[in-house]
Amino acid sequence: MATRAEIIMRTGEKEYKSIYNHSDGYPSYLGNVLLKHYKDEEKVKSLIDNGSISFIQKDGTVLESDLYHEPAVVSSSPGDWLDGGDRDYLYLYDKVWKFKWLSGEGKDWTELTFTPDAAV
Repeated sequence: MATRAEIIMRTGEKEYKSIYNHSDGYPSYLGNVLLKHYKDEEKVKSLIDNGSISFIQKDGTVLESDLYHEPAVVSSSPGDWLDGGDRDYLYLYDKVWKFKWLSGEGKDWTELTFTPDAAV
C-alpha cells in the first residue's frame, strides 16, 4: 500500500500549485528528500512543473518512468487539499517546508525538520 502525498507550492499571493506523489510520502522519506534536495524556490518550481509523480529517488531525481505526465493543479488556497481525498500527507513550500498528516491528531501545519535516522 502506498503512502500518498500532495506537494504544494505557493506561487502567488492567492495561488498555489500542487502535484500528487504516489509512494513513500511519509516525512521520514519524502520530507527528508524535499528538505535535502529541494531547498530553494527554483528547484521546487521545477519539481512542480514536471507534474504528478510516482516517486522521488533518494538523490532527489525523478525518473522518466516515475512521471505521470499529469499537470500541476492550481488552487487559490492550500486549504483546498485539507479533505485529503486519498492523500496521507500534505507538503507545502512557502519559503520553508511545512507538512500536515491528514490522519493524525491535530491538523496544523508543522515545519518540516530533517529526520537523521531516516533512509535518505
